[in-house]
Amino acid sequence: YPAVSEGDIINLLVPIPSEVVQKDIEKRIGESFKIRKEAKSLLDQAKTEVEELIEGV
Repeated sequence: YPAVSEGDIINLLVPIPSEVVQKDIEKRIGESFKIRKEAKSLLDQAKTEVEELIEGV
């Protein structure tokens, strides 16, 4: 069966994006973490409100 040998990995060239592309990736990842945190907060708030409505608070 086909396998990857150590020699295949050692000779593998890994492209490095330009600094501009790296900064763009960094920015997008940062934004995604911020949006994910906001979404979790909204979900927690919605859960709390639903629980309060169920309990009649």
